[in-house]
Amino acid sequence: MRKDKHISLSEKELLVKLNRGDVEAFNRLFRSFYKPLYFYVFRITGESEASKDILQDVFSQLWKERNNLPIRYSLNGYLYRMARNKSLNYIQQKKREDLRNKDYRNALLHSIDSENQADRKELLRLVDQQVSEFPSRQKQVFLLSRQQGLTHREIAEHLNLSPKTVESLIYRSLRRLKNNLKNFF
Repeated sequence: MRKDKHISLSEKELLVKLNRGDVEAFNRLFRSFYKPLYFYVFRITGESEASKDILQDVFSQLWKERNNLPIRYSLNGYLYRMARNKSLNYIQQKKREDLRNKDYRNALLHSIDSENQADRKELLRLVDQQVSEFPSRQKQVFLLSRQQGLTHREIAEHLNLSPKTVESLIYRSLRRLKNNLKNFF
């Protein structure tokens, strides 16, 4: 029994061409699967930009691994499974990021509540000083998040960035603040 028995002839032809590096075959796959995959991923994430980023990862991985694709039964099933897995990973990463942000805020609030007024002013001065030294894009993202209370998605739309970029910049900001201000915690 051959391992590609259940793959349709047109899928098999596309996979062979893709394996050979045929860009037109890849473009055909992209055009055929992008829209339905987008709606599938959007139902999982609820975020348009995140869905686009996830699909970019899916198709990038498909192209990079075109010579060694583990597709046994269905290209359709393979792409949907990959999109689902990447979507679930995104949701888990977002939950971890939200938890880190919450932990940072709680630690900062606890520190401020437990210290006297002079220490509070000194901490705020040091935070402002650290933030002023951030690279401009990182500072802009951090201030939109912390001072204006915008979500990662809102910041991404406002600055025309991907949500992953926003998350990464905020994570780096928080890590830097935590490392540089650890004497207060």
